[in-house]
Amino acid sequence: MKKLILAILFMVLVMMIVPTALAENEDDTQYRLIVMVKEGVDRSSVFKNDDVQVDLGIINGAAIMANPGRIKALSKDKNVISVETDMLATTSDYTPYKRLSWGVNRIDADMVWNHETIVGDVTTKDGATGTGIHVAILDTGIDSDHPDLKNLDKTNSINFVPPTNRAGRVTGTTDPTKWDDDNGHGTHCAGIVAGNEANTNNGMIGVAPEATLHAVKVLDSRGSGQYSWIIAGIDWCVNNDIHVISMSLSGSTSTLDLKTACDNAYEAGINIVAAAGNSGKYSVEYPASYDSVISVVAVDRYDKPASFNSWNEYVEIAAPGVDIYSTWNDGKYKTISGTSMACPHVAGIIALMIESEIGSPRAGLTGDDVGIKYTVNSKEITPLLVDALISCEFTDTFPPMVMEVGSTVTDTSATISFYTDEPSSSKVTLGTTDHTCTGTFSHSVTITGLTSGTKYDYTITATDEEENPNSGGADPNKYILSFTTTGGSTTDPTTSEMTVGSISATTKTAGPNKFIDTKVKIVDADGAGVSSATVKIEITLGTTSIATSSATTGTDGYASFSHKVTSSGTYTITVIDVSKDGGWTWDTVEKYTEVKF
Repeated sequence: MKKLILAILFMVLVMMIVPTALAENEDDTQYRLIVMVKEGVDRSSVFKNDDVQVDLGIINGAAIMANPGRIKALSKDKNVISVETDMLATTSDYTPYKRLSWGVNRIDADMVWNHETIVGDVTTKDGATGTGIHVAILDTGIDSDHPDLKNLDKTNSINFVPPTNRAGRVTGTTDPTKWDDDNGHGTHCAGIVAGNEANTNNGMIGVAPEATLHAVKVLDSRGSGQYSWIIAGIDWCVNNDIHVISMSLSGSTSTLDLKTACDNAYEAGINIVAAAGNSGKYSVEYPASYDSVISVVAVDRYDKPASFNSWNEYVEIAAPGVDIYSTWNDGKYKTISGTSMACPHVAGIIALMIESEIGSPRAGLTGDDVGIKYTVNSKEITPLLVDALISCEFTDTFPPMVMEVGSTVTDTSATISFYTDEPSSSKVTLGTTDHTCTGTFSHSVTITGLTSGTKYDYTITATDEEENPNSGGADPNKYILSFTTTGGSTTDPTTSEMTVGSISATTKTAGPNKFIDTKVKIVDADGAGVSSATVKIEITLGTTSIATSSATTGTDGYASFSHKVTSSGTYTITVIDVSKDGGWTWDTVEKYTEVKF
């Protein structure tokens, strides 16, 4: 996401705090302020002659335009609590990638959707998807017609951003109906919370796919916004029965008005989540650092804290925030990084917790200790990686998933590699002989002393921290990898040209997870299988590339692949390269097959 940088008008701030000797008629320069009035005082009477830009009921105040003389008068008014500059926030650039999102899977949200409790012979479906929970995205708006955001409440969304020119100057009055996203950032955050994929595209499934989304536009097309717009958005949430506020924005300066708005919303029963910021160093940023707000940092897919995190003593929880795939403007999708992406993961989990009737979602929000550690004034800050299953007070009875299994085979050895979707210990077994793999997410082991030209069937076993064994193969409790060492039946081809003899793909499911298994046979000009050829495939859904992978053929000429996918639709698997040392060439005919979930 884009880090918010506050542009403080130091000269103006000094003029507010230290009254000058100028009379109103000596300087009529107008400054934008946020003024808070004492509780119980009718604010309309205080501002009756002022140019009110935004009414801010949640703090009993308003954003106004005023000259130095008026600023001086307000500073002396006994009914006025504070007079502060209406701060400007802007967003930094994002970096696009081309990968599927992994975050929803990592925080076990899908396990909450399908959860069942079994007592004796009685099975109760007690999962949660966010049904009936209202989540407000305070951001650049939300794409009004994205097919994966079908739970967007278009009749109860709002805009607080007036029209501006290229210089950022206001050029007209605010139209509350203009909440459609003109940047993309807000749409991305909305998809993480409650994307609900359309069956006809390569979609996004969010953390709480049945939650109701509300667009509260408080940032303009450049990702910039006045604090008064944000406060007005929070005020609207209080008055519209919102359960969760997600704010993927941050700034380095605290103001009394912003703090008061957050505190009042929290007291009204709203759960507020905000991004900790992207400074990459110790930095106290707001609103995340207020006591009434949950501060979120980001981790990558290997549970490592993101290098761009702003960290401080107020950080409470961590969530996926690196290379996150989600919805974008105009019905599109993008993969970007930032604490902005971590924030809506937590907002979505809180929606699941509220539906699950967890008494105090903030107190119950918890997760896994993955070793994240920051030191502030000799005190260690150790945020947990948020987990939906634990936070909803369910027990993890789900096994880790083995995926993207591959092998590189020679005459007498084989290197087996694969991934699991959660930290796991793993081994591969032949008969009674176990080989322990390295790694916790990415696993591999090299086995030596094999016999050339021999077929082997190894069982892959992965066990998570709760000691649940893996699923993945035809038998849900094991994964069988078959390969044949080279050197046993070498073919003497009449030509060194290779071609794709066949390609086939099958689908399988294990719980909420979906897999595509692919087999490709490489043959020579005589139709004989070619061993030790490296085959590269690409998997696409529509026009979007999902994954590429390589595997080596055995003596029978076959290379095998297994990939986990997250969306429904028709997948195309294409052979895009074949190579082999020793003068072999490929005829470059890209053969493909299709498979549908």
